[in-house]
Amino acid sequence: LNQKVKIAEKYTKSFSKNKNITPPYVPNYVNRPSWYMYSITVDQEVQRPLIDHLTKKNIETRLSFPPVHIQPYHKNKFDLKEKDFPEALKCYRSFIDIPIWADMGNLKQDFVVNEILSFLR
Repeated sequence: LNQKVKIAEKYTKSFSKNKNITPPYVPNYVNRPSWYMYSITVDQEVQRPLIDHLTKKNIETRLSFPPVHIQPYHKNKFDLKEKDFPEALKCYRSFIDIPIWADMGNLKQDFVVNEILSFLR
């Protein structure tokens, strides 16, 4: 867990100076997040192209949890439409989970950071 905290801190420091990326917000009352994922926020228009770019560089990404209202069960059971919860959909279309694992090391993390920053310049 200590390694993941260091990785998260380095990501946050690296991304906080770029106006095109918002690192995750950690409220003051949280004194030790588990960092099972590190999710950056980018403009909706940039999310898919950035994911495609990172995929071409063999950097795995994931989309954060889809909003409940677009998941098949809830969508069908309650006759929900994508536009019903626009803020939830906006968040989903803006978040990207990037690699964070305890033994990823500085070289791999630097590669991830550099690829994201170079794409978003």
